[in-house]
Amino acid sequence: MPREQMYAGYVLDGDTVRCGRSDSAGTLVEEVRVRLFGIDAPELSQAPWGLWSRAYLRRQLAQYEHVDVEVLGQDSYGRLIAYLVKRDGTDLGLLMVVKGEHRASRRHGRPSAAVDANADDALCHRSRKLISEKTSVNFR
Repeated sequence: MPREQMYAGYVLDGDTVRCGRSDSAGTLVEEVRVRLFGIDAPELSQAPWGLWSRAYLRRQLAQYEHVDVEVLGQDSYGRLIAYLVKRDGTDLGLLMVVKGEHRASRRHGRPSAAVDANADDALCHRSRKLISEKTSVNFR
């Protein structure tokens, strides 16, 4: 799976973040929307849960914070489907599930194009690793 370094621009909702790609000089080249893979967040219209979910993700991710984006594919809305990992190793999708802000879901965040057949298994493996080692998420 390709991994890119980007910066977090803006949290749109509980499972989508606008991120920026930059060149080697640090100049913004492109903005992309990144959908966290494998989670089901409440919609913003599902008040108050959608607003709470977005607020929680915003508290976890500072604007312009550098993140690793492990891209799995793209959805029908043009968003990148990806794992979003902070520099300290915190997988934001897993953090949201563990903290109870989202449900884990194999059907949500599924890329519309053909993707690595092991993507679902990778999510389960990450979850099992988190539960068994309790070190994959940096709790605050």
